[in-house]
Amino acid sequence: MTRTNILLATVVALFLPLAACEHDPAQDPDSATDPDTSADVEDYGLLSVSTMPLGATVRVNEITRGVTPVLVEDLAPGQYLVEISLEGYQDFSDTVTVSADSTTPLDITLEPETPTYNLNGRWSHDGTSNICDVSHVGDTVTGFCGCEGTPLVLTGSDLFYSESGGSVEGEVLDDNHVTLTISNSWGSDTFTYTRL
Repeated sequence: MTRTNILLATVVALFLPLAACEHDPAQDPDSATDPDTSADVEDYGLLSVSTMPLGATVRVNEITRGVTPVLVEDLAPGQYLVEISLEGYQDFSDTVTVSADSTTPLDITLEPETPTYNLNGRWSHDGTSNICDVSHVGDTVTGFCGCEGTPLVLTGSDLFYSESGGSVEGEVLDDNHVTLTISNSWGSDTFTYTRL
């Protein structure tokens, strides 16, 4: 064997295994150049969720996806049920449409939970000996001293009643303290009531 034949055999022996390892795009199912498979690749969208206040838990189609602010990736185009919750605030839910190759923003201001009160019981106003027996059913409150028989309407923490002869406006400060301003043609007085 001549020196040239030995050199040629060595070169072929070194490069033949490399040629066998070459990448063939026709064999790669993820190749964008393969016309048969590029139609099967689905485009995805993003969902950007932000809340005020921050720190709310985000669930998409009943799967927890993070805490706000959060970017939910790899969503196929379509509609998704988005649920947002944060302690002390009303839960939020809505159906959101995500489009391919775009980011769908969802910016929500969460509403504080509506406080619930039970005002039934005995109350005294301004530290006096006047004792009131208060009844609270649904959103109607009756029996506060100074406005006996007047059905006050409770909405959230606000109490209200109005008629042509006067009005009562007040606020439930907590389960044990209420302020009421009673107004009529003679003037107005503000009372602070404390549960006994």
